Amino acid sequence: MIETLVIGVGSPNGDDGAAWAALEQLACRAEVQAAGEAIVLESLDRPGATVIGRWQGVRKVVLVDAVRSGAPAGTLHRIAAKDLLSLGCAASSHGFGVAESIRLAIVLGALPEQLVILGIEAGAMAPGRAPLSPEVIRALPDLVDALVREAVFAGDHGQPVARAPTSWPGDLGDCRDPAAGHAVRLRVDR
Repeated sequence: MIETLVIGVGSPNGDDGAAWAALEQLACRAEVQAAGEAIVLESLDRPGATVIGRWQGVRKVVLVDAVRSGAPAGTLHRIAAKDLLSLGCAASSHGFGVAESIRLAIVLGALPEQLVILGIEAGAMAPGRAPLSPEVIRALPDLVDALVREAVFAGDHGQPVARAPTSWPGDLGDCRDPAAGHAVRLRVDR
């Protein structure tokens, strides 16, 4: 059974792809590898309301996306689902975006038992396959650490959802490569 689903929402438009980059790094973390099938990572391209169906039957969902709040690029945000109701609804590069999908799930009573939203402040969001901005690249390690805390160690409570490894090979290589003997849990729907 999937204990925790980590969903990275994005697009190839500059900093809007930050969640995808974070999930690729997260898949290589020893803590996530040790969790086995308890943690699943999904990288989605502007899923709209279909994101609601993805978390059905999952106890905890950690959703990560690029945001725009006026803070400096690379700033990390942690938002509770209930707090979205009090925030203004800004235009989303995803059309019917994450905030609208969560509001709909609240109305439908379709939220998972736990939903954590992590945002990374976007800077450049150029159309097309643009690279991440230097500010967002510098913030990615902190975002990945936050994802590990939320997905593996249950946020600030420090209780692991899976037993941590007592040892781990020093070089994970391409941890998404099944030939290398590592679990593949990064599902890509782009």
